[in-house]
Amino acid sequence: MAVKQAPRHPRQVYDPRKIYDEIAAYINTNGYAPSVRELMAATGIASPATAHDWLHRLRDEYKVITFRDGMPRTLRIIADWPED
Repeated sequence: MAVKQAPRHPRQVYDPRKIYDEIAAYINTNGYAPSVRELMAATGIASPATAHDWLHRLRDEYKVITFRDGMPRTLRIIADWPED
């Protein structure tokens, strides 16, 4: 007898450009960086771990932001988004 598996939820795909744009808009409006939870609310990211993963990718792969690990609101934009 085969074991029935629960249906899988579709994996959410996030657009790094949208995340970057939300960070830039928040900083331009408020004068300081968004918290991880505020970034999650603005982008639809459901998990703080996923938000942190995206911040690390924007810093390490795309090289458009910088921040200090473990320090709140240290996020800074250091470069414009690369053109395609």
